[in-house]
Amino acid sequence: MAENEREFNVTDFLRLFIIRWPIVLACTALLALVLAFSALAGDGVYEANGTIQIPERGGGLGLVGEFFTIGSGGAQITSELEIISSRTIALSIIDQLDLDIRITDVTYGSPFTKAFGYLTSDGRQRGLRQIRISDAEFSSAVIDNSYVLEYTDDSGSFSLTGPSGNLGSGRLGEPFESEEISFTVTSMKGDTGTRFELKPKSLHDSLVSYNETFRASSLGGATRTNLISVTYRSNNPDLASDVINAVIGEYERINREWMVSQGSVQTEIIQEHLADATEDLEDAQNAYLAYKAEHGIVMLPEEASITVRDLASREAEKVDVDLRLSLFRSIYNDLASSLNSDTFSVPPALTGDQIIQQLAGEHARLMVELENLLLDYTENHPNVISKRESIRQVRQNILDAVSSTIEGLQEQRSDIMGVISGIEEDLYNIPGVESELLELQRGLDVADQAYRTLTRRLEEARLVEGSYNVGNRVVDYAIPPAKPTAPSIRRNGALGLGLGLFLGLLLAFLFEAFDRRVVRSDQVERVTGNIPVVRVTGPDDKNGIKKAAGLLAYIVTRAEDPGVSVLVPGVDSARLRATIENISLMLSEGISPMLLVDASPSGREENFFGLESGDGISGMASGVSVEPAVHPDGRIRLITPGSSPSGTHIANTSVRNRINTLSEEMGISIYYAPGIAGEPSLMGWSKLSGSTVMVIQRASDRIDQLKEIVKAMSSDDMPVNAVILLD
Repeated sequence: MAENEREFNVTDFLRLFIIRWPIVLACTALLALVLAFSALAGDGVYEANGTIQIPERGGGLGLVGEFFTIGSGGAQITSELEIISSRTIALSIIDQLDLDIRITDVTYGSPFTKAFGYLTSDGRQRGLRQIRISDAEFSSAVIDNSYVLEYTDDSGSFSLTGPSGNLGSGRLGEPFESEEISFTVTSMKGDTGTRFELKPKSLHDSLVSYNETFRASSLGGATRTNLISVTYRSNNPDLASDVINAVIGEYERINREWMVSQGSVQTEIIQEHLADATEDLEDAQNAYLAYKAEHGIVMLPEEASITVRDLASREAEKVDVDLRLSLFRSIYNDLASSLNSDTFSVPPALTGDQIIQQLAGEHARLMVELENLLLDYTENHPNVISKRESIRQVRQNILDAVSSTIEGLQEQRSDIMGVISGIEEDLYNIPGVESELLELQRGLDVADQAYRTLTRRLEEARLVEGSYNVGNRVVDYAIPPAKPTAPSIRRNGALGLGLGLFLGLLLAFLFEAFDRRVVRSDQVERVTGNIPVVRVTGPDDKNGIKKAAGLLAYIVTRAEDPGVSVLVPGVDSARLRATIENISLMLSEGISPMLLVDASPSGREENFFGLESGDGISGMASGVSVEPAVHPDGRIRLITPGSSPSGTHIANTSVRNRINTLSEEMGISIYYAPGIAGEPSLMGWSKLSGSTVMVIQRASDRIDQLKEIVKAMSSDDMPVNAVILLD
């Protein structure tokens, strides 16, 4: 299988980790230190929490609740969440607590000095320096300007410096006024010299910052607990808790006012109907008493009395339906009039309908999304136009749902009227009943039933309205958090270790994938196949030199030809030549005499062992009878490249014949040919010998070059018998 087609298994992963451990260790340590340092350099972030429980609204008024099927509380919670996160409440909180000024502790200046100061001066405690301001006023011209407030003593005095220079001094609790900015410092914490940067923000930036640090979410399943959690993060723990409590208070105020106003509308409708019913009852009673005074004791037959009571009961049902129709028509008209206005809101009387409740939740969500869009875009932006169209469609769906309810009530009223008509026909067909008395008794009973029904409905409406006034239940108000939630040195350090390990392994893998240099023996084995590989760390590696000499001796003894070509893909170097010299000396101790042919295609100032150059290979190519130089110990004979070295000399017949003649007299011959990647003709020395050993220089030779050389030699029937990997 080709190298690039091998599967990367667990063994390869472990090998990669072991081989590239310096990269993995360096990345892990560096990232852990950087993230831990960032935790030291960052200001502490405190998170305050509060909890609100939303009561079940049911179907609003009693008469509406009887008509609707109560839906799940999930959509109601969604609506409340969107209201809490709305722009209206955000603007109110920003104004109340002066969140339109960014306050930053700049006592220590740069992050590095801040981290150092945290480790030394602060005694590893955060929150030692804090400030709160109120009643801040500034013009749009100074937005994004930086002002530095510095404590000048420990008794509450400070000075303020702005872009135009020193703006004056002030004291805790006293208004500070200048031409550029005015405010009152309400609390100060820190030693003399503590400095804070005050930076006024635009409304847009204030809203963005608020939305980034405020969060509202449901707890424990919206349909089970109806609990909403609100959190706010700030560098000041007191400010964090104040924001949460202000949000809860503002939400309660808006919610209560809105619900009470909606409940009062329904109560007024019932009172109007009750006033008419009261007048009708008085008129009926007066007429009946006048008839009785004129005619004495009068009484209807029992059959007629039963029928009149039944008719009065049906008339009361019609009054109840008429009341509902009035209520829903009023709601429909209010919704229709505000269809294209941001004042559109679904009254609590409709929240018992499951479909309308879901639509109301969708409407609240879309309105918040629209507010967020308007932070960045104008009304004419396509995204804003699209969002408004979605809102208009949801509002129309709510109107359609209310309209369907009205149609259902009208059908119900028609059915009741049909029943009433039938009862009236039966009533007037009863024999022996005086018609005037029958009309008076019917009017009295119908008016009395209508009055009783409307009185009961008014009591129910007032009870519901009172429940609205009670409002939501605040389970937990926020208190200033004692410890910051971020940044955490331990958490950042652990995160750095994890990310560093991942990044280190990723870099190690990338190095492995894209570093095409030969760095390990297994890379050589993948290219050359199952042949011996000896690693030599340099000319002073006695053990490696001994192994390399033994490898050459082993190859020669197994081959019929005592010659061995030592091919070097990379460039020649003094270190490489020194290694070859030591291998030759070691080898000649066991096999001699030795012939060392230096086939370097480029001349060198100094030959192997410092011997004289002579005519060398270039002289042979010219027809000169060349004799080798002799090493002082007499075991090694050397043929140099000559005065005109070239890689093409191996193709010269005179050269080949003379080398063969000399080799026959030797115990072993080594043909040293460096730079075969640049001079492919040098591979011809492999054909002159019986064996081939390749010397690969680690971290210098490239894998792709090695592949090409091995492929070319294999196709020309010149296999590589062994490899020396030189560090």
